Amino acid sequence: MSKESYSVWSIIKFKVKEEHIDEFLEVKIPKLPNENFKSGRLIKIDEREFANIIEYENMEKTLDHQDEGLEWLNSVEHLLEWYGDSRTEASSGIEIHEY
Repeated sequence: MSKESYSVWSIIKFKVKEEHIDEFLEVKIPKLPNENFKSGRLIKIDEREFANIIEYENMEKTLDHQDEGLEWLNSVEHLLEWYGDSRTEASSGIEIHEY
């Protein structure tokens, strides 16, 4: 696989306020058109912590999706406990190995 074909991955972690866990789990993360991302998963890390893991074709697609992702995050902000000055802990990176 050439470097040009490696995906870009974003991992966005949120901590949900204890009293809003059920409400958060009922909120659907919007299924965006395939031209914006390849796949997405929401995983439960512990009782109140979740991570959204999104695979993009390339960095351009990541940036194209940014406004839609922020719009969704704004809609659930009232359900979240902040990490200091931020409502999420986020990381992105380029895939270096597929197995």
